[in-house]
Amino acid sequence: MSNELVPLFSIFLLIALFLHSFVLRGKHLTITFFFFALSWACAKELLAPYSPYGFSSQEGAGYLLNKAMVISGWIITFYLGWSIAEEVLDRINKDKRSIFQLLLLSCSVIAGIAYFMESSAVHIGWWEWNIRGSGLRPESIFKTRFFPATV
Repeated sequence: MSNELVPLFSIFLLIALFLHSFVLRGKHLTITFFFFALSWACAKELLAPYSPYGFSSQEGAGYLLNKAMVISGWIITFYLGWSIAEEVLDRINKDKRSIFQLLLLSCSVIAGIAYFMESSAVHIGWWEWNIRGSGLRPESIFKTRFFPATV
């Protein structure tokens, strides 16, 4: 895929998930979720250059598309984590599902997707990490992706 096609596809997928949530979960929950997910993703991207895990990405014309892809990728990942966790817990026992179980499982799914995306994106060349020491070890990704997902 070309470099412009992937960000456009991620934005299209984000719109499709928004509509899915709107039909499945209703207006209020959808708007609340996507507002907070968008706020978190934008704040994370604004603070990324100041993070010890900072990375260098594309410059020029591809920069905004790259940022749009990353922001929509975070929102998609949060929504998938939430939806997968709900589905798994509903299949186990819908009546006894707790918020803690939902949070723990959704954060685990989010961390798993983030680990896959981070290692793949570096390999594909979407961005380059400037990490000293810890690298892309599983525990490093888990710590930096699991705990922020609880917010």
